[in-house]
Amino acid sequence: MRNIERFAPRLKGRVLDFGAGTQPYKSCLTNCTEYVSLEYDTPENRQEKTADIFYDSVHIPVPDASFDGILSTQSLEHIPNPKEILQEWVRVLRNGGGINHCSLDVAGTYAPV
Repeated sequence: MRNIERFAPRLKGRVLDFGAGTQPYKSCLTNCTEYVSLEYDTPENRQEKTADIFYDSVHIPVPDASFDGILSTQSLEHIPNPKEILQEWVRVLRNGGGINHCSLDVAGTYAPV
């Protein structure tokens, strides 16, 4: 959590929280003007998670250049097609936008990428 608290404020403007789950890091995005949560579309996720947008694991259903930043915490390693999703991130990110991605490292601690 400490690394997320440290790096998340660098994201500004309209921010997409990719794989937001229950939105535990929303409060860390202190410089965003609009927070949009996204989650993989399953019946379980629709019932258990709060998301503004659900996606089909291939296409994020928003227009090109929709976001100034993307926050992704412990999500990219769980999807079957990370290369395609990274291409989607580039598509939905505005020119000059930023990505803050954190995954667990082999020791089980957060490692910003």
